[in-house]
Amino acid sequence: MCSGSESEGISGTTLTGTGLAGVVFSGTIDCGHAAINGTFTSGINGTFALSTYYCPDAHDTNNAYGWSATGTAPDGSAFTIFLAGSTTARASTGGSVTGGFVGHCDWRLPSIAELVGIRDPSACGGGVCIDQDAFGPVSGDYDYWSATATVVPVYAWTVNFTDPVRAFADEKIYTNAARAVRAAL
Repeated sequence: MCSGSESEGISGTTLTGTGLAGVVFSGTIDCGHAAINGTFTSGINGTFALSTYYCPDAHDTNNAYGWSATGTAPDGSAFTIFLAGSTTARASTGGSVTGGFVGHCDWRLPSIAELVGIRDPSACGGGVCIDQDAFGPVSGDYDYWSATATVVPVYAWTVNFTDPVRAFADEKIYTNAARAVRAAL
């Protein structure tokens, strides 16, 4: 019988709720792999696995950003959302300054040479050719923006980690994934 009330909630990476007929579910959200895994209990028992597009974190590998909102300037969401979320500092209790991503506020998009340089053909597995233990999860579905514009003002260089070592130009108004680096050029 499918009757009754429903409730659910997401808090951070935890999903909980009560479905129809009193079925209780709980699970975890893995934004790095766009997956939800969990269990059903009460009435029926079992496990579930789903794909998800819920991941508000700017560092989720499934997010895509524009290089430019105006067509040429670095004013797209790669800069205004992705990098802004990585570089914002905030004061915490006790007067110390924390913030940015993993406590650093000097993140930037990599140059095209840096981006091509982290591709690792020996690490090809799961559809991508990068050491994901060293560089974190990478989506094989996206090209990744570099900070390097081409000589044509409406294009910037990108890399797809599933292709042979290859950089190519993409229109700045298109959306692609982004990675950030912090070492000096």
